[in-house]
Amino acid sequence: MSDVEPGSVVELVRRTVRALPEHTAIVTPAGPVTYGELGSRAGAVAARLRALGVGAGRRVGVLASPSAEGVVGLLGVAMAGAAYVPLCPSLPSARLRALAEDSGASLVLHAEAAAGQAALGVTALPITDGDAAGQDAPVEIDPESPVSVIYTSGSSGTPKGVIVPHRALANRVLWGQSVYPLAPHDRVLQHTRYIYDFSAWEVFATLSFGATLVAPELANYPDFNELAEAMERHAVTTAHFVPSVLSGVINREAFARCAKLSLVFSGGETLTKDLARRFRARSAATLFNQYGPTETCVDSTFHRYEPGDGDAEGAVPIGTAIDRTRLHVLDERLEPVPDGTEGELFVAGAGLATGYLGRPGLTAERFLPDPYGAPGTRMYRTGDLVVRDGRGRLEFRGRADLQVNLRGVRVELEEVESVLALDDDVERAVAVVTDDGSPSLVAMVFPADGAVVETAKVREAARRRLPAAFVPDQVLLGDRPPLLPTGKVDRAAVRALILETRRAGRGRRGEGTGPGEGVEPFVVGLWKEYLELEEFGTDESFFELGGHSLLAVEMVSAVGEHLGSEVSLAEFFEEPTVATMVRLATSAVRDVRDAREESRA
Repeated sequence: MSDVEPGSVVELVRRTVRALPEHTAIVTPAGPVTYGELGSRAGAVAARLRALGVGAGRRVGVLASPSAEGVVGLLGVAMAGAAYVPLCPSLPSARLRALAEDSGASLVLHAEAAAGQAALGVTALPITDGDAAGQDAPVEIDPESPVSVIYTSGSSGTPKGVIVPHRALANRVLWGQSVYPLAPHDRVLQHTRYIYDFSAWEVFATLSFGATLVAPELANYPDFNELAEAMERHAVTTAHFVPSVLSGVINREAFARCAKLSLVFSGGETLTKDLARRFRARSAATLFNQYGPTETCVDSTFHRYEPGDGDAEGAVPIGTAIDRTRLHVLDERLEPVPDGTEGELFVAGAGLATGYLGRPGLTAERFLPDPYGAPGTRMYRTGDLVVRDGRGRLEFRGRADLQVNLRGVRVELEEVESVLALDDDVERAVAVVTDDGSPSLVAMVFPADGAVVETAKVREAARRRLPAAFVPDQVLLGDRPPLLPTGKVDRAAVRALILETRRAGRGRRGEGTGPGEGVEPFVVGLWKEYLELEEFGTDESFFELGGHSLLAVEMVSAVGEHLGSEVSLAEFFEEPTVATMVRLATSAVRDVRDAREESRA
């Protein structure tokens, strides 16, 4: 256990800047950034913000992908004493504007590459300003003041901002250092988008203890081949993946050559024992399974996986509590349940968020007085169902509500449904996560009386309003929604309808793909393998055929690895058909051939 009381990570980073000014803080495609340079750049951002009156109690949007520029922005806001609000350039513009407005951000700092997306209704400034001058004048930071406001999915259709205090982040960083310490020789992969809370550990833990952040600024995130090659190229020692991405990365040839990899974290969704075994067969790195909602700051539990740990099948336990954290497994009356009995998980301790920004009612509903702690302490109602085994470890069993974790992203199904139902022709929408193969987010929409619904149009409208992870992989058309005696939608019956429709789709016959020429047979073979279909048209959508975004990523990665050249994931997503993939693959083959001819000349 760490014997240091949680305070602020800002002082830990400042200490490293003073101690290791010439050591590399960040590795980027543009070159290395030393700790001295990082301190100077972030200090200039902090000075600019304070000159504009931004300090404690204020919030600043940071619009950037994982990069040196993004790190400078986050650290500069924290140094100024304000809270950063992460904004991802990949989000739809309407979503970005809504987050900027709801957060009450004083201004938005943006990376150079995101300048075109920075018109969000508040003052926008570049993170890097060559004309800016100023020096970081350290301000005293109250451990209870916010370090960030991170938005998560909301059941009402409106995202909710989680206020994370410095105390919570410092507790998580200090605990991690006591269990798996980082040192200056370590290289930590920084690929998690800032809108997801594990990015805070990647950035602030690394910089607090003198390790080096590797920010490869991937073109096709999360291209598994790109990730594995970046890890090999930069000799990464430490990395975090959600299980669905981990599964794809370990199958890439470059992963087998990551000789320096020593520590891997998994979290965000269920880690199966089968995947853990496959990981250990390909790597000698230590594997930790960790759990924690944003409201408890990154992680509340941890478990070190060991081969032969328990039954051969099922899920890896989410484990036991981190420092200064209490875990209660309670029934509906908030009474403890015996070991081996399923109950809802409540988390208390130093990692708790302050609450939800501007949502006092929801804060009171989810953050309750802790009847098992000291007077005045609180506990967070996670909504997760768990069982504590005979060794004190928690096993995740599911949700008590309509929230799901899909490919590491927390999604409120009701938010997805409310956006789909905005279409005038849709009377009702129901979203489910299917388990017929790899998990997919699938929705069924039911038309209003006399209306004709175009499912492709409904999905496209959702894509313009929702983050990519919230957009259904497939939208199916139903007739009339099955109802319970109470008048509510029978979700179990809708799930059955969806599964039946998908099974019928797998037996369908399209116009056929034919033998094809060039790379087409290889592409068609991949589609058959990944979609488990025998025939389909070359102009049919990958998603309408039952595919999902992460499956598309894995397939595009496989094409790129096979051809030895990068294939644009973004272009494939614009028109996800066999014809598009053949065109992109043919272009990639041509690029490889031209490069070889130039090298011979």
